[in-house]
Amino acid sequence: MASRKVDFARKAREQATAIANAINELEELKRVYNASGYAPNGHNPIVDDDIIAHDMTAEQLVDFANFAGNFIDFVNGETPTVGNYRDILSEFRNV
Repeated sequence: MASRKVDFARKAREQATAIANAINELEELKRVYNASGYAPNGHNPIVDDDIIAHDMTAEQLVDFANFAGNFIDFVNGETPTVGNYRDILSEFRNV
């Protein structure tokens, strides 16, 4: 019976590691997004023509950037903006 507990605990740790890695990557993406001026009001915004060949829109990217920022806020103990982020993720992933 203990082996199932170990399996569970190991899976939980695996997911914690995956979340921590995702947070680190999201923070880096946010840094690059802002520093490169990729936001709609930036000096080098990403527009539909830049990414449409990859079945994405600039609006989807902005929605994802908003999700990422709010997710980072949440894990840092700040107050995120509430939104339907599951649908945003699903649409961006083409699910």
